[in-house]
Amino acid sequence: MERWYIAFNTVGSPYDILARIEQAVRQHRLGDFVVRFCYEKGAIKKRGQFYVFIGVASEQKGLIPQEVHNEFYTMLQRLHLSDNQLYVYFDEVKRMVPGGKELEIHNLRQIKMHQLHKLEPSDPFSYAGTETPHIQTSEVNLAYNDLLYWLSAYGRGTWQQFRAACQELGLDPKGEYAKRIVRRLRSLGHLELTNEGQNWVITPSCIVETPAEDGQYCAFLVGQRSPQLIQALQQVAQVESQQHPYGNAPEVVRIKFNNQAEAMDFAKSYTQQYYSLYLAGRADLQIASILPDLASWEASLTSLSLVKGSYTYEQWMSDDFCPLKGLPKETGLYRLTHDSKRFDHPQLTLFYNAENDRWYKADWYGLRYLMLRRTGETCQFHYDERLNTLSVAKDQRVPDLYERALVLASGRLPVYRHEQVIFGNVSDTLAHMVANKLEAEFFEYRGI
Repeated sequence: MERWYIAFNTVGSPYDILARIEQAVRQHRLGDFVVRFCYEKGAIKKRGQFYVFIGVASEQKGLIPQEVHNEFYTMLQRLHLSDNQLYVYFDEVKRMVPGGKELEIHNLRQIKMHQLHKLEPSDPFSYAGTETPHIQTSEVNLAYNDLLYWLSAYGRGTWQQFRAACQELGLDPKGEYAKRIVRRLRSLGHLELTNEGQNWVITPSCIVETPAEDGQYCAFLVGQRSPQLIQALQQVAQVESQQHPYGNAPEVVRIKFNNQAEAMDFAKSYTQQYYSLYLAGRADLQIASILPDLASWEASLTSLSLVKGSYTYEQWMSDDFCPLKGLPKETGLYRLTHDSKRFDHPQLTLFYNAENDRWYKADWYGLRYLMLRRTGETCQFHYDERLNTLSVAKDQRVPDLYERALVLASGRLPVYRHEQVIFGNVSDTLAHMVANKLEAEFFEYRGI
């Protein structure tokens, strides 16, 4: 990977340009491509033009990778910088500075985040107890909005940073509730976890369509969010913020355009001026259509190689983990605690397939659902055609990937009633698709 520079002849304050570049790099998620910013010392005192240099990393000088091409040039347009194809290496940069003046160099990969408390290692997919709904205050709800703004500004980070941010905002004082928060944000389509859950990345800004009302184009926001985006939407559409049923996630930003063409024009205009905004259409049906069946999902899971004698084991029995004597022999769901006292090892919650002697890692509800089906339990979906709701027993909650499709049908998290998890605005088509792929029995209530 080569590091090279793009030279720009500009005017103004290099400090101002640097500040705007730092913000733009985060918003456009270009931190792996745009890595440095240089300008000649003393340029701040100039009244005329001077050079600034943006250092980038790619396979060869002059090559802008296709995956960042649109975002990079959208960022340049936003910063009022024109690429005149002045591509140079660092030694050539020095020769372009008049009089051999020294360079002021800023490493953008070292932009410091707010210092947060160090937390003990943990696994975001491990058991976090049963989800217990409770009404939050409006103040706490605003903290969830702040969390999404923070995630959007930084673009990506580590699981430990996510936990620390939740703690700093007062959403997770003890450092364990973050597991539930990150699951909700994933279900809502706001972020993804990578590197087996040890890193997070914000998803692109999207306008997700819902069924039309009175001929209007109805939708809600998903992914990267900023006050600037919401303000821009308010200029051209009806915008309303709604709390989730228990106030435990960033508010739903609902949008109504007069028609789809207006939505398309806004997305195009906003992308050209600021950063990418996509029209995602009916994300619920699109996601459901490409989801794998349960067997294929199981085959795609990460398989871990473990030294079995290094752990103590607890097996999931009915509604909790129970200590296990000896090594696991049955297919099931297990919690593993490392015996070592010399190093910090997070507890692991894993599915064990006794037939092939393999351990699988995935989200907690997904592994429990897989355990139920692979040990012969029947899982049931109850669909109310009159109310457009889908109900699943709390102890049969579906894997994260499949729940996302159900949540994105409405943009709202489910409600809990009579030991059931209830998803709203679910179409008959979507309900059948998810049930079939998860090997669930389907019961349909059509009313009178």
